[in-house]
Amino acid sequence: MKYKLLILILFFSNLLKSQTPEIWNTLIGNAFLESRGYEVMGRICDEIGPRLMGSANFERAQMLLEAELKKDKMNASKEHFTTLGWVRGADEVVLLQPTYRKLKVTTLGYVHQKPQFNAHLVFVGSGTDEEISKANVKDKAILVSREGMFGRSGPSGPEIINSALKHEAKAVFLFNGESGFTAIAKSANFNTDTVFIPVFTITMEEGQWLKRLCEQGKTPELQITVNSYCKEIQTSNLVVTFPGKVKDKLVIGAHFDSWDLGQGAVDNGLGSAILYDLARQIRKFSPKNYYTIEFVWFTGEELGLIGSKKYVEMHAAEKIIAYLNFDMTGYPVGFNVMGFEYYRPFFENLVKNLNGFNLKDGVKSNPGTGSDHVHFMMAGIPTLFISGKLDEIMYKYYHEAADTWDKVSKKYLSEAVAVSSIVIYELANNKELEHRNLNEAEVIDLLKENKLDEQLKKSGEWKFKE
Repeated sequence: MKYKLLILILFFSNLLKSQTPEIWNTLIGNAFLESRGYEVMGRICDEIGPRLMGSANFERAQMLLEAELKKDKMNASKEHFTTLGWVRGADEVVLLQPTYRKLKVTTLGYVHQKPQFNAHLVFVGSGTDEEISKANVKDKAILVSREGMFGRSGPSGPEIINSALKHEAKAVFLFNGESGFTAIAKSANFNTDTVFIPVFTITMEEGQWLKRLCEQGKTPELQITVNSYCKEIQTSNLVVTFPGKVKDKLVIGAHFDSWDLGQGAVDNGLGSAILYDLARQIRKFSPKNYYTIEFVWFTGEELGLIGSKKYVEMHAAEKIIAYLNFDMTGYPVGFNVMGFEYYRPFFENLVKNLNGFNLKDGVKSNPGTGSDHVHFMMAGIPTLFISGKLDEIMYKYYHEAADTWDKVSKKYLSEAVAVSSIVIYELANNKELEHRNLNEAEVIDLLKENKLDEQLKKSGEWKFKE
């Protein structure tokens, strides 16, 4: 009986192995046995810290990343470009009346320095042009309520800023809808334009307090100092390439830059670490593939998706079959084909065969904006995502001082690498799979069908002439 049972076990074991390539077992196993990406990005976060594009910290971190890649026998190259950078200065906002208090504020990226001045504060609701025009804001600072750190409803930041300038306001304060005394960092625009009106985020708690004062007719008076400034910089993306049998390439990317308040750990040390281990896996176990594979650590995502935009422009003449993005990617729960429906059968087959993972969300098609995939998508290049989940603590402080390496889960990182390495291997070696780029008319249709045209126009990223 024991002998028959052993025969059955061996039979089903061999049957399972025959259904999936042996390299799958190797890639999955190594993702958990080795985690060099966790080690490297942990060092970068703890020894160097935040990595704002153009800063000395960014350059040091990029050098360290390049050196570690070389230790793992991967030669990286830099693709340089010039752009408008931004330097945070010693900015300060003090409430003078009806009481004295130094406020917790975070200046938005691309806000340019201005001599110290005083201004009275008025509350303008959600900051629509109509609300601002009715509030008599000339020579005053305006207070705007925002719906949470990820809020998309109401006017965009650039729309509020343009309305404030049009109606001659002197400053803008955006307060969060999330508690926890956070004043998150963000960019004032996505066009790398200098902003000559001071714009700040403030905490929900202080925002609600100032709103109450305004509604009670107390007329808060503020003293505002802005020493942050814009300047032209030279910077670069970091690229590792594995040439294939053909030059058509699969691009895998993550942004390496971060805001300057915390360590840039979850956003996006996590994505950068995943990218590191994916590149290491490919070099070690599948360096020769049908399609060329290119791994890119982008800069400037936080200030307006700058590095990825430059990459798409610089490689416009090349055939990019697909782009896979890693931005705060957690443990895998499924896949997102982002409107490129012809990839659905490919990913549905992966869900079926990777049944040891909890890919409970299956395959969805939820196109979105806000990360480095945007310019690939607008160029008609298929953009694909691993749908991942993070614990609340991991994203609650994603643009704040508390974004520190202790919040990064090595287990989530290994799970993401295990699943994603299979995706990359299969995409890079499946010659029968349709890799079709969309033409401009098809891109516009995709964006409009998913109402992304409205978001892109609000943020000033819409590039199409209709």
